[in-house]
Amino acid sequence: MMNLIIDFWPRYLVPLVPILILISCYFLKKYKLIPLLIFVTYLPFLYLFLFPKSTDLVSSFQNLYTSGFYKDSYELLDSKTKKQFGLSQWQYLSKNSLFSDNKFNPIKENNQWRMSIEIEKPK
Repeated sequence: MMNLIIDFWPRYLVPLVPILILISCYFLKKYKLIPLLIFVTYLPFLYLFLFPKSTDLVSSFQNLYTSGFYKDSYELLDSKTKKQFGLSQWQYLSKNSLFSDNKFNPIKENNQWRMSIEIEKPK
């Protein structure tokens, strides 16, 4: 059934997943020090993943916004900006890059970094 759902070449890897799980369980059961070494090795990366910086958000948002991934960039906006622009309006604005002169500012909302837009009102 999974092979009918998954597109193209990844479906051919699905039968290998149970075999790889069994091999890795056997390997990790036999060598008990390796999981500890893996955990200690990935601890700094885990810290960066759990506690991201605002500069990471800005660079990620800029990459998504300039590449045209409007849905992903919309998810990084704060709730005030999301109320101001719907997803379809955000798509239109992103495609036409109407926000190129405006500022994107990182703000902390619900203990997560989000992007806010400063819109200059016409004089």
